[in-house]
Amino acid sequence: MTVNRRQADGTTRRRIPVQPPTSGFTPIGGGGLSSTASDYIRFTRALLNGGELDGGRILSAELGRR
Repeated sequence: MTVNRRQADGTTRRRIPVQPPTSGFTPIGGGGLSSTASDYIRFTRALLNGGELDGGRILSAELGRR
């Protein structure tokens, strides 16, 4: 994401990207996913519960055991 900053004269100036580029593999918790905090918490609950959430299976049993 690139940040633009408004100057005193009203013009905008483009700044460098906020997140520096990575070199090589960098593990990221979300894996590039974007969602709400509430949905991320629900997904995490499913992982912690072996792939089930609120009485339904949303992940395969094999993935839930990892």
